[in-house]
Amino acid sequence: MELNYLYIGFGVIALLNVIVSVFLVKRDDLEVFQKAAQILLVWLIPLFAAIGLWLFYRTQDRRVNVPKALVEVQEIAQILAVAFEQALICCLNKGF
Repeated sequence: MELNYLYIGFGVIALLNVIVSVFLVKRDDLEVFQKAAQILLVWLIPLFAAIGLWLFYRTQDRRVNVPKALVEVQEIAQILAVAFEQALICCLNKGF
């Protein structure tokens, strides 16, 4: 049972990385090299880079009109971040 929580945690992190990677690919204000470098960071430093880059660009997007698709991706990322936090707290309470 304990291993299931670990798998759930890894699954949430992987899903968050995929969502942020798609979010970065769809951005029009980044060069190809910037997109590739930031996606590489998201996968090399899974949780912190994904959330950090997403939060950074979220604050940048508030100044301009955000397309509906990006808003949906941001909402999904927020839900996943909360789910991951709850899974992490649960794992820590179990004694990992």
